[in-house]
Amino acid sequence: MAEFLNPEEYLNTQRILFLMAHGIADAPLQAFINSIERAHAVGPILDPTMYREGLVTLRDVERLAQAALEFQRVVEEFSIKTGPNVEEIS
Repeated sequence: MAEFLNPEEYLNTQRILFLMAHGIADAPLQAFINSIERAHAVGPILDPTMYREGLVTLRDVERLAQAALEFQRVVEEFSIKTGPNVEEIS
């Protein structure tokens, strides 16, 4: 059976999404991902032990950053359609 939110939960969830959108809108995520990619390229050469020890965390952070970048792109599309002030929509 499908789960639904009551009106208060719905509005709170929407507010959280708008706060996330506002917080991520200007983050330099592509440059952040580029830096991670550079770490993957040079880390094994410059400090193989440290790279190996941090690899799981680095991959997790990279995955999160890629998801955030996709969210940022959706936020940008949304802002173009609705205007820059998403707080007024709620």
